[in-house]
Amino acid sequence: MKGDKKTAKKTSHASISLTYEEKMRELVEVQEKTTNYLKQHGLGEIEQTKITLFLQSTKLANSLIIPKIEFQSIDWHSYKFFNQQMYKNMQSSYLLAKATKWTNDYMVYARYGRIGVSFWDQADIWRYIESNFTSDENGVRLYEFLAFSHALLSEIRITPIVVDLPLDNYIGLLYEIEEDNGRQIQLQVRLLKDMDVPLSLDEKEDISLAERIKVGEVYKRFLDFLCEG
Repeated sequence: MKGDKKTAKKTSHASISLTYEEKMRELVEVQEKTTNYLKQHGLGEIEQTKITLFLQSTKLANSLIIPKIEFQSIDWHSYKFFNQQMYKNMQSSYLLAKATKWTNDYMVYARYGRIGVSFWDQADIWRYIESNFTSDENGVRLYEFLAFSHALLSEIRITPIVVDLPLDNYIGLLYEIEEDNGRQIQLQVRLLKDMDVPLSLDEKEDISLAERIKVGEVYKRFLDFLCEG
């Protein structure tokens, strides 16, 4: 019986890994299409508005676990990390708002509303909000959110699709934000590795891959929206 369970877990782990690889190949194709689109059309008011709205949504989602941190028994290093991340998210959202050349086309905002709803649904964000009000004695829910937060920073990267565009204040800010994201990612990886939760290494990796798959699908849909013109 134990052997059957171990075999089932290994099969499931392999399946998630293969799914992740396939989804990442699909995402790379969409990113390449988006890069070519922006090379031809540039980064105008509509494109900047779309990107800022999306990034602000991700920054908000990345701060949703903060109420839980205040009541969770975690070490001081982790507590400081989550609080610093919250303030970095607020700062990034504010700077993006100031640097963006906002469009007056209200339809852009209306169409983004569908993307925003899709983001919350596909990423299952309500689950993380609800977890703020439920017990988490073994820390698994907190681990899942950290994996989600890591996926947001590692999978959603705007700079690769604007790499061929001339540098200005807005694009420069995108590079600065993602450079800071890189430092946060390093800390997240350390926390994910060292966090004391009742999960095997394969289970931890499965959670991380599942979150990256979800976020990758959200990002792919946004890139299609970005190329609508």
